[in-house]
Amino acid sequence: MAAKPAIPVETDPAKAASVLDVGGLVLLPTETVYGLAVSTGTPAAIARFRAARNALAGRETGAAASCWHAANVETVLEALAITQPVHRRLMRKLAPGPVTFAIELAPGVSAGVAGRLGIPQPVPFIDAHGALVRVPSHLLARALLGAARYFPAQWDPKLGIHVT
Repeated sequence: MAAKPAIPVETDPAKAASVLDVGGLVLLPTETVYGLAVSTGTPAAIARFRAARNALAGRETGAAASCWHAANVETVLEALAITQPVHRRLMRKLAPGPVTFAIELAPGVSAGVAGRLGIPQPVPFIDAHGALVRVPSHLLARALLGAARYFPAQWDPKLGIHVT
């Protein structure tokens, strides 16, 4: 089956969100680069994302780090159960913006994160080392994060987008 091309977000954020909602891929602008984005709502969409990411990277398989692009800081703090005051202050001070947070997570937290976000397991942006997270300030990225439908509670811009 031939892959359909990704839709650039700047064409129409609402259309790009509707593509994500049905398991498609879109190109997502950030403050620094473009990324390939997918809604984390369905395992089949995640599999297509990983296949496309690996093809773009010129490899058959692999576990290249991916990053959760969240709609806002509070969602990240809640979903990942970040409780240390210094970590909460740092995240609130530096995001949104062109910062990627590498967050170390205890083993076995994936189920709790999936439950808080309302997504299936395994959580695609958590690996053995933890999670990479960004809260973009780019206007088009934020428009897409606000327009995509598949989030917890069927319309809650908590989840964000899984992006390389």
